[in-house]
Amino acid sequence: MGYLLKVAICWLLCYLFYRLVLEKTTFFRLNRYYLLVTLVLGLAMPLARITLQVPDTLSQQNTTSNWLPEVVIKANNLVNQPFYLPEFTVTATASPSWQIIKGIYWLGFICCILRFLIGMFQLYRMYQQGSKQHFRNYTLVQSKAVKTPFSFFHYLFWPAENADQQSDTALMLRHEETHIRQGHTWDVLLSELVKAICWFNPLAYRYSLALRDVHEYLADAAVLQTATRKAYGRLLIEQSLSGPSIALVNHFSTSQLKKRINMMKRKKSQSILQLQYALALPLIVGLGILFAHIQWKKVLAEAPTLITEITEPERTSNNPVAITSVPTMQKTTQDTLPQEVFTVVEEMPAYPGGNEAMFKFLIEKLKYPEKARQNKQEGTVVIQFIVDKKGKLLDQKVVRSISPEIDAEALRVVGLMPQWKPGLQKGQKVNVKFNLPIRFMLDEKPAQEVFTEVEQLPTYRGGNEGLYQYIGNNLLYPKEAKEKGVEGIVYIEYIVEIDGSITNAKVLKGIGSNCDEEALRVISGMPKWNPALQKEKAVRMQMILPIQFKLNDGKTTPSTTLKVQDFKATPNPSNGLFNLSFRADGKSTTIEVYNLTGQKVYNQVLNQFDGYFNGQIDLSKQPVGGYVIRIAQGAAVYSQQVVKE
Repeated sequence: MGYLLKVAICWLLCYLFYRLVLEKTTFFRLNRYYLLVTLVLGLAMPLARITLQVPDTLSQQNTTSNWLPEVVIKANNLVNQPFYLPEFTVTATASPSWQIIKGIYWLGFICCILRFLIGMFQLYRMYQQGSKQHFRNYTLVQSKAVKTPFSFFHYLFWPAENADQQSDTALMLRHEETHIRQGHTWDVLLSELVKAICWFNPLAYRYSLALRDVHEYLADAAVLQTATRKAYGRLLIEQSLSGPSIALVNHFSTSQLKKRINMMKRKKSQSILQLQYALALPLIVGLGILFAHIQWKKVLAEAPTLITEITEPERTSNNPVAITSVPTMQKTTQDTLPQEVFTVVEEMPAYPGGNEAMFKFLIEKLKYPEKARQNKQEGTVVIQFIVDKKGKLLDQKVVRSISPEIDAEALRVVGLMPQWKPGLQKGQKVNVKFNLPIRFMLDEKPAQEVFTEVEQLPTYRGGNEGLYQYIGNNLLYPKEAKEKGVEGIVYIEYIVEIDGSITNAKVLKGIGSNCDEEALRVISGMPKWNPALQKEKAVRMQMILPIQFKLNDGKTTPSTTLKVQDFKATPNPSNGLFNLSFRADGKSTTIEVYNLTGQKVYNQVLNQFDGYFNGQIDLSKQPVGGYVIRIAQGAAVYSQQVVKE
């Protein structure tokens, strides 16, 4: 729905510019090109994918999670090619309302296609029943079914019995020859296709009418080079009383008779007015910037970043507020603590003004305790609290301590927070537990190297099966995404630290509708891993986990992990040619390769797969970067990463 709204806005602004500035000029050819270009660009701009190489600045993440984001003053720059984990898929049943909307859309689309096919059939019958005469630039088709002349591509349909005077016949012939010579039928077919796709959008019909007007202006202008306005105007009036109603053709007479006559009377526009078309350029560029999908790297030194910390033995997850420069303490409100407390709900509680406002509040209120500064105490304190049904913060307590002074300062500031917007579950307000990690950091420490290739990869404690079980138990399909029918792959990038904790988690490529935030929440909350090893020493390693969100329409089953053995893709990295081998169950198998933006760049279907594959994948024509090899058997999926250098 978001795409259709963007298309409508693009068309509306471009069409208004045409109506207000360009329509009354006599630059008919330029007007035709403007309408065609903006019609196509309106459909294409919201689909555009633009990657801008800019400083690595990380925007605020509007995270809906039971762990709040950490504000970090200093952070490490990340490398370009993290390691990909096998893709995980989360499925959900599509919203019934969305299914109804889709059904209505396809019904309207089918009706438009049927109307198109009926028009084509009418033309075919006229062609079959008529007599044909071939000329240099067109084929003349004379038929009793034709009441007034019209053209379709290089076919000129003419009444079998034409009582018009010879002079009138010449004028009509010149008019239709102009339609044929200038290829106006292509424009008509394009507009009919757009109307079928966007049949519910009135702007699609306005564009179609505007194009037909311009076609007639062009043909009329060609006739007036050899005829008088009076004689030609009289002929238009005579011919306007009859004619076929076939949407696919260029008629000699149209319902826009008054417009055509007024345009014939209009003086030719001065050439200087052609500069008006230059005004459309900033409009089109502005719409492209506004609606195209623009991705860029983000500077962690200038903005908050997402860090994962782990509280033992309780499963916690992510994100400590770093202020440059507890025995456990507990602070509770006088309110009675609620009995039912959620950790994840359909609509998470929100700080008034969003995370950005919360970051600002914390940075303004938090003070680095002098005693802690003198004792060089630093680290992450985690404050846990409950946002109740009224938005009040209850049961504020320290679940990870640094020092009494730091713990007390963190509790003091959290206690000053205003009421939040409460969380919702099935439309009802509920109590939700949150963890707020706050990092107190003194001087910046030297950054440790982040690896992307190591001798021994980091592993989830419990293996891939345990990882998928953790994600499956914690990941929820967002309500907004289900209602809008949003599907796709979210790529989460993060670092496995030396101690196995997950830090610097961020959305590398998302699909919106709260899917990005949900994937980020779950990945940021992962328990500690076994760290990567390089020369038998624990090192930091950057990784990427693709999470696929897929709606279950009742015809498919939820995706599972495909059991693949002896998987090899060598050499890796490679110049583009990868020798691929693996073993799996002997049944129909699909091998696909996706780039970092989620675009499929390779596809191979093994209908007669015998259980063993040994072949080659050619990505030599693809740009340098990371790719995901995805092996699927029905709903079971296995994926691994390769790098083209």
